[in-house]
Amino acid sequence: MSKPRELHLGDWNNMVHAFHAESDRGAAVLAGGFVEHVLGFYLRAMSAVPSAAEELFSPLGPLSSFSQRSTVGYAFGLFRESYYHDLTCIRPIRNHFAHHPLDTTFTTKEVAELAKKAFDVSNGW
Repeated sequence: MSKPRELHLGDWNNMVHAFHAESDRGAAVLAGGFVEHVLGFYLRAMSAVPSAAEELFSPLGPLSSFSQRSTVGYAFGLFRESYYHDLTCIRPIRNHFAHHPLDTTFTTKEVAELAKKAFDVSNGW
């Protein structure tokens, strides 16, 4: 696995453009991957020892997954609970699309429930 490159504002614009051109599956995997990628860069930027951070985020490192990055960031107070809630909704949506290769859309029951949970403002998120 290659090391993620630094992201710039133009990359965000390119990702949004690609997102709109994708199927539901492509959009979910693309957006979820982008969020995971940005989360990794944020956590690396917050580290005091860059060489140790590289080990943490290596392909087999303890912060190599979306779930681990989300939990550690929240546990260390690097973002508020509402962000953590959003991340814990985005990740399983992305994973559902990635692991169910046929007949999955945003209207599929499991995905629709997760999306509703992610964007339910009545829960204070």
